[in-house]
Amino acid sequence: SSAHGSTTYGVDRPDLATAGFAVANCAHCHEQHASIHDSSGSELLPVTAPKEYLLFDQSNTDQATNFCFNCHGTGTAYQTGGHVTNRSYSYRAGGWSAESLNNIKDAFALSQASSHNVTDIVTFAAGQGWKYTANSNACAVCHDPHVVQGDPGDDSTYGNSPKSSTTRGFAITEINTSPGNLWGDGVTGFQEIMSQYAPSPAYQAPWRVLNTNYEPEGNGTADGSNLPNYVAFCTTCHNASNTINSTDLGRNLKVIDWSTSGDKHGQADADVYTDVLGPYTAGADTIYVLSCLDCHEPHGSGNIYLLRGKVNGQVTGAIATGFDYRKICGQCHDPDWETVHHLGIDKAYTQFQCLDCHSIGSGDPLDCGLCHFHGAVSGTGTVTQTNEGAQDRKAF
Repeated sequence: SSAHGSTTYGVDRPDLATAGFAVANCAHCHEQHASIHDSSGSELLPVTAPKEYLLFDQSNTDQATNFCFNCHGTGTAYQTGGHVTNRSYSYRAGGWSAESLNNIKDAFALSQASSHNVTDIVTFAAGQGWKYTANSNACAVCHDPHVVQGDPGDDSTYGNSPKSSTTRGFAITEINTSPGNLWGDGVTGFQEIMSQYAPSPAYQAPWRVLNTNYEPEGNGTADGSNLPNYVAFCTTCHNASNTINSTDLGRNLKVIDWSTSGDKHGQADADVYTDVLGPYTAGADTIYVLSCLDCHEPHGSGNIYLLRGKVNGQVTGAIATGFDYRKICGQCHDPDWETVHHLGIDKAYTQFQCLDCHSIGSGDPLDCGLCHFHGAVSGTGTVTQTNEGAQDRKAF
């Protein structure tokens, strides 16, 4: 059931193949005695430090060194045919063909503006009383290596073709299940796909190609029946109760509540009419629940906070600070932020409430992140988000 176990395209270390091991043999990853080494030096020498689970290399070290990067990375490739090509979600589902990133190691690299921290992943997962330990591989928390299928469309053979029933597998597995369960195939529960959110709130797929077709398959399916329920998957960890410390940010992550009483991009109703762009429509009874991957990359991004480089059929441009949020928010909301906040039907404040946002010397424009972030709740007074000493801002 695993892509690693396919006798056609599974794991296949060249030196083991020369020694007579068949494609997908367990020994391509696991060495009983760390005994395989050839005189040419193309194989790794046994090391004195423990190698968990009899793997031929260290499991986790840091953002640049991970057992999985030996095949899903750069440098020396321990997979016949070279490193496996893995594209970003913006590339595969969003059609961002101009993006050059083509491997998982570079997605996690420190050169990225943001990425999931592999050490933080293991620390958190091991502390939950789950099946993971301090020796577990960070990738295996989301991708059970013995069950997970590949995404054939990531292969260069398919280029930038969209995900479809014939050019994708199910690349994630349910967190903390033994044996592992593929997540998104809908076999073990309807909750595994985004179309479970219906009729209100409901999921509406964003454009893949602007005004033409939808993510992730590039066709007319827009209800999430072809998309794993990334909300349920990601909120296994990122929810309203778990405390997750971020080494990179130096603080705990903001809580995420995607329930009917939580974030507005979740299942909660908006407070007022919202001026949105297609394929979304606005109305008093319209409630959309977004998939986490509609806005975020799962591994790493050239933008802060794992924000995607292409959203709703349009490239966002570089997002380096909260001042740049309008680049991504404007892909679905009225991009004229001044109209939205000052004159539009969903304006935040009346003309007599300017000082709620604009203090003397605060400057324009304001940082969008002062009010818009996970955990901001509408109509509940003030939040303690400040901008270089400016006064607290009202959340909405």
